[in-house]
Amino acid sequence: MGLTDRSTTIIAVSLVLAFLATFSVVGRFWARRVKHAKLGVDDALIVLALILTLGVVAINIVAATWSRIGQHEIMYTSGPRKGTPEVWQIRRQSITLYSNEILYACAISAVKACALAFYLRIFISRPFRIAVYVVGAYVFAWWVAILFTTIFQCSPVGPIATLDSKCIDALLFFRASAILNLVSDVVVILMPIPVVLKLKSPMSHKLAVVGIFLTTSLVVVAGIGRVVVHYTISHDHDYSWHDFPLIMWSSVEPCMGVIGVCLPAIRQLFAGYSPESVLGSIRSALSVRSRGSVSSKDSSRGVKTKESTENMERIPSTSNQSREKYELGSKEGSNAV
Repeated sequence: MGLTDRSTTIIAVSLVLAFLATFSVVGRFWARRVKHAKLGVDDALIVLALILTLGVVAINIVAATWSRIGQHEIMYTSGPRKGTPEVWQIRRQSITLYSNEILYACAISAVKACALAFYLRIFISRPFRIAVYVVGAYVFAWWVAILFTTIFQCSPVGPIATLDSKCIDALLFFRASAILNLVSDVVVILMPIPVVLKLKSPMSHKLAVVGIFLTTSLVVVAGIGRVVVHYTISHDHDYSWHDFPLIMWSSVEPCMGVIGVCLPAIRQLFAGYSPESVLGSIRSALSVRSRGSVSSKDSSRGVKTKESTENMERIPSTSNQSREKYELGSKEGSNAV
């Protein structure tokens, strides 16, 4: 049986997001190199997060193909197991979902650890740094709890589960873990905003910095989607069909997290390209072009009046003043951020 639209959607979305996440990490390190910035713990953690995220994506692609996630189960048509999925399908799905759950928890935790390490790198306020360590302890505790519970969720322990395996209430467990994960997402994103708003800086600059930190809110959107899925998913015996949105969001969330934490660093590449500086460059170009046009006309006529000479001398001066003004404004904005 070929792949369904759901299976191909998992593959396509996972590959696109994996590419964007990888591109974001490359852009982050390129920005570090261009700006001659030192590498820190957060840079090492983002590499770890990317590796784990690519692992999640790979497992999800395997789930969409080998484990038939996104397709309807093949059911027994007779015997005592009539109306239940064939055992070979359950075994395959158990292996891929088990691996997905472990890698997903590790990837999400690594993304948050990267964001917290970034905060420790740029903020020196002691109360704020203590808050970062407290939130970091919460993230670490969540990771350990999810990892331990996932590994030992069924008896006998291991990735192979059947309808006869004794397991915990997986629905309740994953609902609780999704909510706790979303709470930490929101806290990690919002915690630097009060500190930024207290800075002695123009409000426009403070709002710009807040906007940079809010780029990581992409992961919150994905986290909300995952929570909604856990509370709306159907859990009848057609597991492979109904688990489609869970697999989708487990690709989306870590990829969006990697992209979000890389955007502030990538922005440094465009720090000097504000709308005002671009407008100033356009005006300067137009001024130079206008000067060249006037010069060629006067040369062809052999006439050079005192007024045209004064205009030609005045235009470059205005252009230079305009350029200096915009460059100064761009530097001040960059330094503030």
